[in-house]
Amino acid sequence: MDYPLVSIVIPTFNRSALLKEAIQSVLEQSYRPIELVIVDDGSTDDTLLMLYRLRSRITELGITLSVLASEQNMGCGASLAIGFDCAKGEFISYLGSDDLLVDPNKTANQVQRMTDTGSDWSYFRGMMIGTTPSDAQMHLPSFVPGLPMLNPIIEHKPRLRLLFLLWRNPINSSSLMIRRAVYRKHGGWEAWTKNADCDGLLLMNYSYLRLKCTVLDGAPLFYRVHEGQVSTNLNSMTKGKDATRLHTIQLLKAENEPILYRLLARFFRWLN
Repeated sequence: MDYPLVSIVIPTFNRSALLKEAIQSVLEQSYRPIELVIVDDGSTDDTLLMLYRLRSRITELGITLSVLASEQNMGCGASLAIGFDCAKGEFISYLGSDDLLVDPNKTANQVQRMTDTGSDWSYFRGMMIGTTPSDAQMHLPSFVPGLPMLNPIIEHKPRLRLLFLLWRNPINSSSLMIRRAVYRKHGGWEAWTKNADCDGLLLMNYSYLRLKCTVLDGAPLFYRVHEGQVSTNLNSMTKGKDATRLHTIQLLKAENEPILYRLLARFFRWLN
């Protein structure tokens, strides 16, 4: 039986050692065929040399490696757009260069569920969080703090999900999988977001468009907590979130849904 190609896109900037661990977690996936797309966003460390040395091992394990290198640092939004545009897989996943796949069946399970349900995109509810995989704790984020039992209600109603995403984003973007045909039609990653909330913009856009989403139980991702992660720059993240949310509200206003728009706009201003 021929299985569909899955592309896993990893954008990176000066994280050679962490990137190597992320790649190793992809190599340990039970699923094949996989295309690994590394987007080097102007790194000045030994990232490209490390990838050159790993290439033969990666290909020996049945994975196709594509390395896309930029001469200057453009930000995660632009890097993801480049990687997804070049990906050849029927399904495309995203993995942060400082994160890991900790369930070898993550890709296989996600492809199977998306195939069975005919979903446009999907993600996992849970994740492991810690400074190292050995000290990681299971975490189940929720749209409403402390009330994860409300997640299934919110998840399956796209415009309700959009409302809550304007407030907070509990979705680990490294667990995303999107059909390439859907991404080619609707896009999702935008260069103007730089390193701030590029995933929030995609999630809100796909909810706004009412694209069919499947949410899987489990925590197959390790989210690494460290000083160099983008989310620690609170000023940049706050500005990015404000920009992506105002962008989404403008879409709703242009759509001529005045009641929904007023509700979202009031809710957004109240929270800020």
